[in-house]
Amino acid sequence: TTHTDYIGLHPLPMRSFVGYQFSVEASTAEEVIERDFIEWRNKLLRLVSAVTDAFRLVQPEKAKNLFPFPAIASCPVFWVAIVGRDGKTGCEQFTGDVRTVANRSFENLDARHSAQLSKILQTSEEPAPHQSGIGVALAFLHYGHYEQALVHICTACEALLAQALRLSLQKKNLSNSEIGRALEDVTFSQLLNLHLFNICDISEIPKYRDYLGQVNWARKRRNEIVHRGNSQEKLTEQKVATAIESVQTVMRF
Repeated sequence: TTHTDYIGLHPLPMRSFVGYQFSVEASTAEEVIERDFIEWRNKLLRLVSAVTDAFRLVQPEKAKNLFPFPAIASCPVFWVAIVGRDGKTGCEQFTGDVRTVANRSFENLDARHSAQLSKILQTSEEPAPHQSGIGVALAFLHYGHYEQALVHICTACEALLAQALRLSLQKKNLSNSEIGRALEDVTFSQLLNLHLFNICDISEIPKYRDYLGQVNWARKRRNEIVHRGNSQEKLTEQKVATAIESVQTVMRF
């Protein structure tokens, strides 16, 4: 029975299945499990993590329940299907303790975003920090961790600006060593308030000064959090949400 009147209680449909094939030599299923379970578990977690990162990338607003660190324990049921010699078959069931699992999202992906997610998973490259950082920031915002949300959204923005600056310098035929020296000591403030105007015409965004003001507000709070241990200004959900929205606008441009 699902009690929908309780805030925070969600139905969790048992409709997800993750599996992969392998081939081993052993005399019993118990031997296989005892010998290979840890490796299976670690591979399973990597596969799930890849799905989580891809979800954050294609629909960051709907990935708000996905924390980027181990959150809850899980004891899934594993099945080992055995295909032996001489056409013999069988299966064994066991419960595996998987303590490092991420929170699951309770949102669905439509066909278009599902196709995008599948395409990402087919590549071996991990999403860039600025790509998944938005989803991480929105997850922290959703759960009321405003300082963490600001740290992650600023990291995402700074990473993207640094990448854009690098590309801009490459177009000027600078050597890798020259580009490296130029980026070595560049700060988020310099990227945002100086280099951004050389990278693109940010003034094309209506009310761009308001957006940059919000991003600078987030940057200052991030510096206070990182260097002093906490924000010197009281953070509210509305303030942080507005700052994140402004960062997203600048990043999309």
